[in-house]
Amino acid sequence: MLKLEQRPSGIYRIRGTLHGVSVNKSARTRSRAEAEQIKKAWEKKIFAEAHDLIPKEQRYTFAEAAESWLKSGGNATLYFYFERVLAALGPVSLGDITRGFLNQEAKRLFPTQKNSTINRGFFALVSVILTHAAEERMTSPMKIKPLKVKKKPLDWHTPEKIEALLSEAEHLEPLLTFLIGTGARTSEAMRLEWSEVSQDGRRVTFWNTKANRPRSVDLCNRTARMMPPRTIGRVFRREDGRPWSESDDQRFYGFGQKLLRLCRRKDMQPVKPHSLRHSWASWNYALDPDPLRLMIKGGWSSLKMVENYAHVATPDLAKRVRDHGWFEFGKETHNLKYK
Repeated sequence: MLKLEQRPSGIYRIRGTLHGVSVNKSARTRSRAEAEQIKKAWEKKIFAEAHDLIPKEQRYTFAEAAESWLKSGGNATLYFYFERVLAALGPVSLGDITRGFLNQEAKRLFPTQKNSTINRGFFALVSVILTHAAEERMTSPMKIKPLKVKKKPLDWHTPEKIEALLSEAEHLEPLLTFLIGTGARTSEAMRLEWSEVSQDGRRVTFWNTKANRPRSVDLCNRTARMMPPRTIGRVFRREDGRPWSESDDQRFYGFGQKLLRLCRRKDMQPVKPHSLRHSWASWNYALDPDPLRLMIKGGWSSLKMVENYAHVATPDLAKRVRDHGWFEFGKETHNLKYK
């Protein structure tokens, strides 16, 4: 049986053995009445566990389910926000995880992110861990519905529009040329270090990608010629020489606004940073209509995204891309801006 012992400090302690379970815990109170209630709660809990009366969903926390998933071979590196999600949901019992609770936590953790990002970074991770927990009989099966994502028309640009943009880009020209020449996401380009650029300036490796799948990209002649002079640290920097600012939620600020102002000076329709990646994919598909190869080059996990580019990659687009000197490869190291 459990009993109460009052320590010299006046704090009560619960001690004893019940149903084979040893207890030696502080009640954290000097009130005898409160300590009695805490002792009864422990006795009730031990009795329920001993007689298998506690629903399985209340026995395990999300952190325990995540630990079991990792031990079974789960790869946390595939999920960019794993630590953030685990810190938020870790103490929560599996029985308390509902659709409404997940929606609330998703909005709290990612207040400025798009639904598509929340689906990849939050709901996909929660789903794989809860699916594992159900397979291990830690909880009942629960279907996780991702947030609705509004499908938008593919945002891409013609070679002629990009040339007009580059003609006025000034200090942004190397970065813009790199983005359109490699299909890199803005965050991948902003985080690129000189140690990740080959010594001949012809290949870069993105280690920290959105899908957490490192990939290497060969630089075409035009992109290689526009690379900044080699130094140390970040490759692409602001006009004042400092790295681009990164927020706590791993988003880069400043470049989008500068690009918008550049378009206004040129009296052009706005160009969004990510549309450069779409343009790269459309141009590449026009040159080489192999969806699997484009999927690998672009770092996508499925062909679903690649299918979008087949609709805009017309034969005349391929000729216009070549006419502007994009995606020609060869040794031109004597022309490279390289030290």
